Amino acid sequence: MRPILKPVRSPFSPDSIERILSRYYQQLAQWSRILARGDHTAAEETVQDLCLHLTVAHPDLSRVQNLDNYLFMCLRNMYRSEERRVGK
Repeated sequence: MRPILKPVRSPFSPDSIERILSRYYQQLAQWSRILARGDHTAAEETVQDLCLHLTVAHPDLSRVQNLDNYLFMCLRNMYRSEERRVGK
């Protein structure tokens, strides 16, 4: 049986996502520390979760007009999701 849906591939190769993360890692860490109110452990975990998500999910970044804003919003959503999960 043939699959009905074909997997969608991002126009960004894993290598380019890796370069984007490398370029933005320090900025992500800084934003994350602000969101975590100085909790370095929580901040680092959130950045690592975001990096893992972007590496595995291969989102289509070709439509993103403001990469800074996109990455911040992803980071903020991951942080808030984790806060809700642990009941903070």
